Amino acid sequence: MKPFSAIVVGLGQIGMGYDRHLPEDTHVLSHVRALRRHSAFHLTAAVDPNPDLRQQFSADTGLPAYDCLEALPGALRADVVVLACPTVVHPSSLNAVLARMCPRAVLCEKPLALSIAEGDAMRKACERAGVELFVNFIRRADPAVREVRARIEDGRIAGPLKAVVWYSKGMLHNGSHFVDLMSHWLGPISAGQIIAPGRRVGDNDAEADFLLSHVRGTSLFCAAREECFSHYTVEIVAANGRLRYERGGEILWQGVEADAQVPGYHRLARAAQPIANDMDRYQLNVMTELARALDGESHGLCSGEEALVSQGWLDRLYRERDSTKE
Repeated sequence: MKPFSAIVVGLGQIGMGYDRHLPEDTHVLSHVRALRRHSAFHLTAAVDPNPDLRQQFSADTGLPAYDCLEALPGALRADVVVLACPTVVHPSSLNAVLARMCPRAVLCEKPLALSIAEGDAMRKACERAGVELFVNFIRRADPAVREVRARIEDGRIAGPLKAVVWYSKGMLHNGSHFVDLMSHWLGPISAGQIIAPGRRVGDNDAEADFLLSHVRGTSLFCAAREECFSHYTVEIVAANGRLRYERGGEILWQGVEADAQVPGYHRLARAAQPIANDMDRYQLNVMTELARALDGESHGLCSGEEALVSQGWLDRLYRERDSTKE
């Protein structure tokens, strides 16, 4: 089949920068490298207002880069548009895309927009245009994450499930990644509450501790301080063992064994079993899922609608946090 054509809007870290200094055969962390390396896609151009980034892109790829969407040649069309630009310009960038072309899909970096209203307007605009809208929660595409979900769904990891999540750099900025992951594993959120309001991070984020209730259990989020060190871990205690997610994507499962010294008692097995991940190529795995979606197959991407549900809960908790501080 002919590869899907693609344009990247935004050439910052996730757009192009994360893996420029890393070997191509082992690391695929940016949209540009993923689209160039994945056989299902053909990158045609990029857009960014920064002339230095445009020059780097063209030097690396031999492809044209433009300073704005309106500068794209009239005949240029794309099956996929990746929005890797700053969140504040997601709505205007999407509107500019839809005004000049009708891609089959838009893959947008998280969060979809700064407000629920703006995000919902983006979702509705794509729906009216017949364009599929996805939000780039990268962990959903990782083979280890998909394997954990399969084990939870078929009972190999037995409920009820209780998760403790450590995150840093703000509940909205990076906590949102793990709210999505917990929703992916534990099911839709049914309730949430602030446990401790924490301190503000920037103008519109906070390091709050909060509790979420899901269909399959609960997740407790605890905030760490990014300036001390980045910290993102998950521990899930199940009825038949413990799951640990740590060190950027390593996943370990410990089952249960009989206590050799105390009859009738059980404990976690001494040996933990790794579940193989592929986080060094996370963006390539996202593109595999996107290709499946475009081919009408089952996929693991987060839809715009799903992302707005999670963002809605975080928005409520953030507003609850502000009222608590008052």
